[in-house]
Amino acid sequence: MFGKLVVFAMGLAGATTFGQAPEIATQYEQRLGGAIDELRSVIERFDADVAKNGLTRSSALEAYSTSPDQFLRDRGTSMSVAIERLEGLRVQKTDFKTTNELYKPVYVFRKADQKVLKGVLDDYSIGLPVTLGGAVYGAFGALLGFLFGGLFLKLSGLDTRRNKL
Repeated sequence: MFGKLVVFAMGLAGATTFGQAPEIATQYEQRLGGAIDELRSVIERFDADVAKNGLTRSSALEAYSTSPDQFLRDRGTSMSVAIERLEGLRVQKTDFKTTNELYKPVYVFRKADQKVLKGVLDDYSIGLPVTLGGAVYGAFGALLGFLFGGLFLKLSGLDTRRNKL
């Protein structure tokens, strides 16, 4: 009886843990959109200042990089990084929107922007999505939990079935 309870508990724990994957992907997608909006706003202001001064983005970044002032060189580097990051996040958002629902959690953990993912994990609120993805990941987690539970029982000697004559 105790062994079945352990296996059931581990299956439930696996289902609950793996079932979180689609919710993490959903929260990642939401944060990704927010990061894109904020970076786009910063870069649009930069581009407006560039245009107002009769420059192109590349000539403005070149002016920053060749400035004798270290602060201005650092600001140019920061803007270059922000522009590159925005482009990367846009590509990621497009990829994410076209990715199969079942692959999205895998995509997040393989290709995630680390700042966005850190924000998701820092503020994560548990949710078990009632979707195909939630069911599939939950079932997979339950299966793993049941398997580990059975293995645990065998290795711990708590499996009472093999002690019966």
